[in-house]
Amino acid sequence: MDAVNQALENKDYEKAVELATQELKIAPTSSRLFLKRSIANLRLQKPTEALNDAESAVSLATDESLRGDAQLRRAIAFYQLKKVGEAKAAIRYAQKCNCVDKTLPIWLQKIEAETTEQAELVEIPSNAEPVAKPSIRKDWYQIGNKVTVSVFIRDAPSSTKVDISADRIEIPAYDFVLDLSHPIDPSSAKIDIVKPKIELTFEKASPGNWSQLAKTPDDLKPLAKPKAAFEKEWNIEDEPEEESGDPQAFFEKIYKDADPDAQRAMMKSFIESNGTTLSTNWAEVSKGKVEITPPSGMEAKKWT
Repeated sequence: MDAVNQALENKDYEKAVELATQELKIAPTSSRLFLKRSIANLRLQKPTEALNDAESAVSLATDESLRGDAQLRRAIAFYQLKKVGEAKAAIRYAQKCNCVDKTLPIWLQKIEAETTEQAELVEIPSNAEPVAKPSIRKDWYQIGNKVTVSVFIRDAPSSTKVDISADRIEIPAYDFVLDLSHPIDPSSAKIDIVKPKIELTFEKASPGNWSQLAKTPDDLKPLAKPKAAFEKEWNIEDEPEEESGDPQAFFEKIYKDADPDAQRAMMKSFIESNGTTLSTNWAEVSKGKVEITPPSGMEAKKWT
């Protein structure tokens, strides 16, 4: 490392790249070596190589300050590649990581100025829709209590850092964040990086089938009128009709999706109540005969 630093001080950037490459063969997970080589490549006007090294440094960094320095090199590399939007995002991350590099304010000013200049040159139609940020593709499946998530990031280093908590997955080097729809057991997580993806396997915090992997904005909205599962309300005026208008179809749909206990409860409650009650609670229904409960304003009569 000392030889690399000396080459940088002497402005012998080709030598610095050569020495850092040699040392990385011995210490392939050294974030500082990747950072030094990124700096040398930037001085040599090789932004693509510098960007690759900076991203490796970000993923390998174990302390926030070093990660901030690496994010600054990402910003400079993006700037040299004329990708001002990405440069602005990267330098913001450098600030969040409390980067103390004395050149950060200078680069921040240059990137902000370039962003402003481009905004003035491009006329945006008033009715133009905002362009969504390209998202990283992911896939998932579940078997029993285990969930497997594949995050498709091409050429991710085997040392890529993945943060897994009870309700979130983060890959800082690629600005990837996934808020999980259900809690998991982080201690059970296994990470396997096999190109072109990062595969994560973990166990659910509690048993049950997941209908979706990630949280959605709708998950935060309160229900307008909470009801027990499969509970049918008999107030005809307030209840919208099913699309089919067929009670039999409604029953069959619920029955098909229910577990065995719920199916037993449905059959017993529906038959014994002459179709006036539909319950999926077997613990309650199994206690005795289900009485007839007619709609409001009507009276049940026994026929002889």
